Amino acid sequence: AYGPISDNAGGGFISWRSYANDPVYGELYAQYIDSNGNTQWDDKLISGDSKIRVNSQQNMCSDREGGVYVTWYADGTADDGNYYGVHLKSDGSATTPVKLIDTDIDYGNVSLESAGNGDGVIAWKQGPMNSEDIYAQRLQYSSNTINKEWNSGNPLEVCISGGRQMAPKITYYSDDYVVVVWEDWASPSVSGIGANFISSSGNLQFDPSGDADLVHTMASASTPFPRVKANGAGAFVVWLSASDIHSVQKLTPSNISVWSNPVSLDTGNTQEEARL
Repeated sequence: AYGPISDNAGGGFISWRSYANDPVYGELYAQYIDSNGNTQWDDKLISGDSKIRVNSQQNMCSDREGGVYVTWYADGTADDGNYYGVHLKSDGSATTPVKLIDTDIDYGNVSLESAGNGDGVIAWKQGPMNSEDIYAQRLQYSSNTINKEWNSGNPLEVCISGGRQMAPKITYYSDDYVVVVWEDWASPSVSGIGANFISSSGNLQFDPSGDADLVHTMASASTPFPRVKANGAGAFVVWLSASDIHSVQKLTPSNISVWSNPVSLDTGNTQEEARL
């Protein structure tokens, strides 16, 4: 199960996979529970005829207006392998499943979050192994569908450069911006943290062609597992060093690294799996 996601009125949404009718791939269902603890729907099938990827999990986020987006990977053998989603409202209305990422190129690490004004946003890596790039798209529900708002419905290029860009995480900053962070591998021996703010109209705040979107370069190359959370006063990205110590840096739309140096969370012990 995934959730619950608040409706901002004391109730919430939950989704889960059931294997009752499809013992191999399963089907996705959802339920809305009101502020008094009452379920409001007959369990709602939301994945349609989609065959869901084995060993994958659906994702959910609030639209910040009382509804939710639910997304999932379609299986690459029994289905087309693309990425799908629906939008649900507390009155039971739902869009049909919509293909959100449509590509024959390898992709993954999809991150879903609220974007404000009823919208959602996704970021993902895409490209051949060892040369992946970061893309994003803004989602806006309308009656029975979800529209892809940025770049005329095509994936928005967030970071297209040499080396590998991986493991993006995206989050709401304000109704004007979302912020995305990722692992930036200039080479197998040089890793760092990349980030950018994306405006509601799909414009990148920092120039992606050079190092303006680089938050930090690691002293020793390692997998940093960056994560980000934000409010209107700033975004905060946390990552793990090669010596298993977490660091934090603050970002704003006017400064990719607010603090002169990242704040070390060194406790003298090995660390892992930070959350914000």
